[in-house]
Amino acid sequence: MKINHNLSAIVANDNLMINEDRLTTSLERLSSGLKLNSAKDSPSGMAMSINMNAQIDGLNQASDNSQDGTSLLQTADGALNEVASMLQRMRELAIQAANGTNSLSDRESIQQEIDALAEEIDRISKDTEFNGTTIFDGSMDTKVYTDHAGVRVTDVTSHVAAGDYVIEIDAPATSATINGTGSVNETDNTPNQGVTGNITINGISVAVVETDSQAAIYMKIREAAESGGTDVTVEGGHYVFTADEPGADNTVSIVCDGDLATYLGLSLGEITAAGTDIRAHAVNGFRDTATIVGEGNVIKMTDKGGFEIIAKATDVAAGDQVNINVTGIGTMTLQVGANKGQTIDVKIPDMGAESLGVDHLNLLNEIGITKAIGKLDDAITKLSYVRSEIGAYENRLDYTFNSLEETIEDMTSALSRLTDVDMAEEMSTYTNLQVLTQAGTSVLAQANQVPQQTLQMLQ
Repeated sequence: MKINHNLSAIVANDNLMINEDRLTTSLERLSSGLKLNSAKDSPSGMAMSINMNAQIDGLNQASDNSQDGTSLLQTADGALNEVASMLQRMRELAIQAANGTNSLSDRESIQQEIDALAEEIDRISKDTEFNGTTIFDGSMDTKVYTDHAGVRVTDVTSHVAAGDYVIEIDAPATSATINGTGSVNETDNTPNQGVTGNITINGISVAVVETDSQAAIYMKIREAAESGGTDVTVEGGHYVFTADEPGADNTVSIVCDGDLATYLGLSLGEITAAGTDIRAHAVNGFRDTATIVGEGNVIKMTDKGGFEIIAKATDVAAGDQVNINVTGIGTMTLQVGANKGQTIDVKIPDMGAESLGVDHLNLLNEIGITKAIGKLDDAITKLSYVRSEIGAYENRLDYTFNSLEETIEDMTSALSRLTDVDMAEEMSTYTNLQVLTQAGTSVLAQANQVPQQTLQMLQ
């Protein structure tokens, strides 16, 4: 028996301390609900749980992002639904204006509504926003640049790959023009010119009486020409009648009689002139199957597979080469995954009246009405295509959201198995350790009494 070192007490104390540490760990797990409360519990498990937590947090945010993207697309589709209604109304008005029972004043009233609807389409394209971002101004469309100041790309489909596309202008578009040969002075307000007769410009008629001054005659003809989609100027003392838009479909037809024909220097009977469409050919970047067609001053570059680039050339000359750089950037990027590169690009083009081709519709004459119906059909087709793309994006984001939610559920389950404590099992462990701790405390107390027994031998 020894009194300097109480080995029994040391052994009992060591086991008591071990059990107390294990009991503390068990209490920590029971109170936190986690079996990984510090790195020492499982270094590898802790590393895995950190990575999985980061992944789950990223997936949760990606899920929110996809829903935000869906909300933006729903906003866009709602606005385009109203644009579709306006285009349908505009087409209905064009059909109404085409009826021969309408007077000029009737068509003027129709023209007022057409112009108001075009302005409203422009307003919607400029004012429709989501979280402060304008949707239809082209800021969410593929960025395209040209190296020619007179050429502007108005539309590019999503099937056009990024790269350089080079075309050469064979001949610019021209406007239909009729030149008078009479000597006139459009600023002379002297009455009693003695000129009489009727002039009809693209179906719009006006009568000149002998008391009209030259300035009054010019004003009458100018107003009639404007209604007929024609610009009138006096150049070098002669009347010049020019179609307000270039192209083969934009003609100028004039019927003039009486002294007025002599005054203007026009032949009696009908005179008709037509413009020409722009012509261009591919130089580089296009496949052999691509076609390039001009419509007025608009160049349409198409190919199979939905490839289409539309450009407007307002100031070009024969021989000019135009490089069209499609950047492949500019679309709205939605982050729909927890890692880099897990994105969806959403393309929403400019949907203003000019982009739709309905900004200058003229329903005051038959030529303008025919052109307007064709333009409105093209606008409705483009709008339908854009809405179908938006709907496809919405469906894709719905599937993305569902996939993210399932992934979050599966990863959360895996993380739970890694970090969450089994409360029933841990409670059993805690009870066992509690009994061992109580027993250890009792044994330590008894071990501390052993030196006292040694003292009895000294009595």
